[in-house]
Amino acid sequence: MAESQPDMSVHTIPADTPVVNLEATKAFDGLTPMERRYAYWLSKADWEGAKICLLQTSPESAAIFALFQLIFSSVASVEELVQAALTGPAALTQDECDAALMYAAAFYGNVGNYKSFGDTKFVPALVPAKMRAFLGAGGKADADKVEKLWEKAGARMYSLPPRQRQLGLGEANGISTYFSSNCGEEDAAVAGRFLESLDLSPYNTRLLKSSGGEYTVLLASAVGAVSPSSDAVGALCSKAHSFEGKTFVLRRGDYAPLIARVSAALKEALRSTANEEQTKML
Repeated sequence: MAESQPDMSVHTIPADTPVVNLEATKAFDGLTPMERRYAYWLSKADWEGAKICLLQTSPESAAIFALFQLIFSSVASVEELVQAALTGPAALTQDECDAALMYAAAFYGNVGNYKSFGDTKFVPALVPAKMRAFLGAGGKADADKVEKLWEKAGARMYSLPPRQRQLGLGEANGISTYFSSNCGEEDAAVAGRFLESLDLSPYNTRLLKSSGGEYTVLLASAVGAVSPSSDAVGALCSKAHSFEGKTFVLRRGDYAPLIARVSAALKEALRSTANEEQTKML
């Protein structure tokens, strides 16, 4: 059976989509020094946590992010990059530059290459060779690093086989980085019941299923493997569990380096809370 062709109007961002700047300077200047510290450390925690969102969106999102950060941090301004793409060897048109920038803006705005509303994948509205030329048009980015990141992310940035067109659980529904590719609704359901039996929330977990049908539950935590006697969760992670005829293993420390950064920033924000409610919230 022939693969259906994607509707590109769904999987590309219109060139006339507005990009709105969030002006925060006046509001920030109106804060007290303590409020500024509080706002800064909260935003720092958000920024570190956003990297987990990239990893949780799609396998390629983190590499695309790294590629864009490398490119855009190497130029004095976006206008400089566009001018180099227009007048340099790449010789892109203005429409092609606009399409490349629109993809980048949508990627940053959605924190990944799937739409926040609708969960559909979007791809650049210019051919891969032109996108690659745009990214290499100017700036001082390390050319070898750019090429390696493009090799890692370029093909997947554009790929639209049926399963990759949307986020979802199960082969017929889409992709999910919360579950290994061989998991379906039944796997999610039994894992949810297992975690509830241990009084653990399924939120902030990932589920991996081995070829033999055994499950590994990854628990997001800044704390990795510790002595089983140190706490209740450590004790649960120290042994395999049998539940409804299935074998489960718990492993914590998922995304530990990033969560440690989030935690450190929130601890700094705690030093500048204005009242007990803010403290409790953090």
